[in-house]
Parts: sequence; C-alpha cells; structure tokens
Amino acid sequence: SIYENWVISIDGDCENPVEMTLPELEQQFGTVKQIMKMDCTINGVGQATIMQSEVEGIPLKAIIDYAKPKAGANVVSPIGSDGYDYAQMGIDWLLENDALIVTKMDGELLAPSQGYPCMIWVYKTSGGNFTKRISNLTFMTLPEDKIDAQLYVGQFTDDRTGEIYSKPNSGILNYPTGIVLSGEEAKTVHLEGYADAWDEPIKKMEFSFDHGATWTVVDTPDNNADFWTYWRMDFTPPAPGAYLLDIRTTSVTPEGADRVCQYDTQFMFTVE
Repeated sequence: SIYENWVISIDGDCENPVEMTLPELEQQFGTVKQIMKMDCTINGVGQATIMQSEVEGIPLKAIIDYAKPKAGANVVSPIGSDGYDYAQMGIDWLLENDALIVTKMDGELLAPSQGYPCMIWVYKTSGGNFTKRISNLTFMTLPEDKIDAQLYVGQFTDDRTGEIYSKPNSGILNYPTGIVLSGEEAKTVHLEGYADAWDEPIKKMEFSFDHGATWTVVDTPDNNADFWTYWRMDFTPPAPGAYLLDIRTTSVTPEGADRVCQYDTQFMFTVE
C-alpha cells in the first residue's frame, strides 16, 4: 500500500505543478531500464563502497518536459520524505545524464535500505545525490555561479588544496583490508577491484608493492565514464608475511588534463 499510495509533489519554479502517486507517474511518463553505477564519496581504507545494477524507473526528462520549468529555473531538488534536500542538481545536468526516479533494482522493488519506494539515480555523480524516498521534485532558480557547486553533491574538497577527495577513487572488492590468507589462497593471491571518477574516464591505474618505489602501470584507453572500471590481479608472494598494496589512479578532466587522486588507496594483507 505504501507503493500504491506514495505521492510525489512536482512544485517550485515550474508552469505545471502537480501531485501524482507513483503508479500515476509510471502510467503518465512510462519507465525505462538502465545499467547504472553508484559509489560513495569517501571510501574506508582499502575498501570499496560501490555498486552497479540494472535499475528501472521513471525518466526525469519526461517529468521536466511536463512540468515546464519557468524562465530562469535551472535546478531541480529531489527532496526526501525526511526533509533531506542536499542534492540540488542543474536541470541540464539531469537531462544530460539520464536521471531516473528508480523504483526497481535488478527486477525487484527497492529494499527499505535502498530507499523504498523510490529514489533518484543519476549517471556520473556520487551517491550523495541519490535521495531516498522522494516526496518532492522542486524546481529552483539559483545564481549561475552556484550551479557548478551543486552538480557534484558529496564530492567534498580539501580546504587546503582545493582538490576533490576520492576522485578518482579505487578499492579492492573481493577481500577486506587486513585479511590473513593461508593455504591455496596464499600461494597466488587473487585480487579484484575497481576504479571510478564519476563523470571522468579512467586513464590508467598503477600498483606498487614496495611503498611507491616502483609501479606497475595498467592503461585503460577508451574508458567509458558511465561505468566503473573492473580489474583483476594475481600476485605470488615471495615469502610469508604482511604486504601492502598501493593503488594510484588517474582520470581525465573535461579539459583533457590528468587528475591523480590526492591519496593512494592502500590495501594490506598477510599470507601464512
């Protein structure tokens, strides 16, 4: 009954404000399926907070076209039923990146932990944008110099350097940092992980087992920023003991420059 009766208010600086239930929105605007990624702003040490799923939802483009933003309106704020309104995003950005009001993930209705009955997903941005349990889509008019600051919600910057934390970010997916391996797992350590920079393609990854004295470089040409980069590595430890893997990741900015994450991902493991 929550799903059937959930109401979203389309309001603010638009010509056609309206309230609709989720079933009414689906009937009016239809649904589409997309493979989309979600990753957190800042990961734990050596750890990954990322996922990639087939999601199904209502295209925000159809809602924006129907609502008809007023002249000058340039932002949509998805607001959660708990009042969460951190994700103020440019209308052009949402249109460009195929934003969805997601109701299903991998063919199933969203779990409560994933924002049942609906949440917003947007390509090429951090999970800080993905407001859960949306109750309002509010059109707003912000000064032009404020829009860029709102596009990358959750991509916190270092006050000293101005660099964005965790961009590009990377991590290990198949083991937790600090794991102790023995037997066959210790003979050849198999690691799997990812790299992602939200809206920027990954150019290369570098791996070091000697605290950065030497690096193994893996280039990733023609990388697609819509999806995160998945990698695998087999490492044969020369002797029992503790090992530290440093991962250094480089992406390409919209201006064509290299962006190297301001810190290396470090992953520690012990073999017996």
